[in-house]
Amino acid sequence: MDSMEDTLEKLTGSLQTIELEWLNAYAKFKKIAARITKDQAVIDSREEGTSQEKAGHAEAGASTHPGLLLTPRQKELQQTILRRRAGG
Repeated sequence: MDSMEDTLEKLTGSLQTIELEWLNAYAKFKKIAARITKDQAVIDSREEGTSQEKAGHAEAGASTHPGLLLTPRQKELQQTILRRRAGG
């Protein structure tokens, strides 16, 4: 009878330990998920601001240089930079 009680106590202790570990892991997961959600919201708001800025710059550039955003030399340099960034 004593061995059964000892076994029951051990199992109860193990279960409590597992429950605490699960609660800690779940709390960490919730914290990480909240951080990811917050970071994504910041990224989205920055992208909206950037796209609005680009649209404003494109409209301003189009009015001063209709049809041309970059000169041929600037396009060539841009392509060179992009190839270097790509590792080629």
